[in-house]
Amino acid sequence: MIKETIQAVEDAEAKASELVAQASEDARRVKAEAEAEADRMLADAQKRGKEAAVKQEEELTLRGKEYVKQALAEAEAECQTLRETADRRKPEVVDRLIAELV
Repeated sequence: MIKETIQAVEDAEAKASELVAQASEDARRVKAEAEAEADRMLADAQKRGKEAAVKQEEELTLRGKEYVKQALAEAEAECQTLRETADRRKPEVVDRLIAELV
């Protein structure tokens, strides 16, 4: 009976050691999987961040080009108005110059 009890205790200790070893292995595996998943998530977040930055830069560049295009069109229109005003006033200016010279 004592032999059987000792054997049962030894068997229980062996089983406990196996369970501890298996639990340790499971913990290492779960940790490795979690680290790998965290690395994937970080890489994905960095990729999405870079893509968003590129997209925003493209949008801002396009807005800037549109702004410059609009500003140039407005400046050209103003220049045209000034040319037309100068052309209309040219005879008046010529007459004044002639009057001053005479």
